[in-house]
Amino acid sequence: MTITIPQSVQDYFFEKPGRLQMVDDLFDRTNHWLPPGIKLGGLREHYNNLLITAVVRTDYAVLLVDAWDAVWGAGLSACDIKKVIAIDDMDRAGKPNPYIIKHDALYQYYWDPRNEDAQICTALRYEGPINGFRILLAHFDEDGEPTLSEDANLGGEWAANTPGAFDGWFTTKGKSFLMSQQGNIFDSRKMQEVAETALRELLDKTR
Repeated sequence: MTITIPQSVQDYFFEKPGRLQMVDDLFDRTNHWLPPGIKLGGLREHYNNLLITAVVRTDYAVLLVDAWDAVWGAGLSACDIKKVIAIDDMDRAGKPNPYIIKHDALYQYYWDPRNEDAQICTALRYEGPINGFRILLAHFDEDGEPTLSEDANLGGEWAANTPGAFDGWFTTKGKSFLMSQQGNIFDSRKMQEVAETALRELLDKTR
């Protein structure tokens, strides 16, 4: 499956000078905020910038959902992992609100089909047109403790996310399996294979 990176996201990361800083400045502002010292003549530009930010926020979130479906959705289905943990029941750090999606990743958790007290946790983040997508995977027991050691082998593309301060998460190493030469097309097939391989290794090592 191929996914086109939305133009608004391309502009934000790469193509339009100043766009990244402007969106970052406005992204987490509340509806009550106005730039200090703004005058009536500046409102048109301010609200246009808010619209641009809203488009980036929406397109970015939908991009991650589409990429997650193509990569993790396909891999989980192939491994017969189906019982999703409701978003309302996820921990606060993993809930897919705009802040978490932009500043961290899109998370989705599942109950382990062999032990429904344990969780299989997946995530996907986008790191821009140079590095592309990165996926993350973890397995926690009923007490929330990692069941895999830091040196567990989930396939050659994987490594501990935080070596030396292991938190249970593994991530794909280096640049992701991006894209077209222009950085605007993501072919998910290779990454989906890597995700599925890691899931099978995880299931084998935690049974």
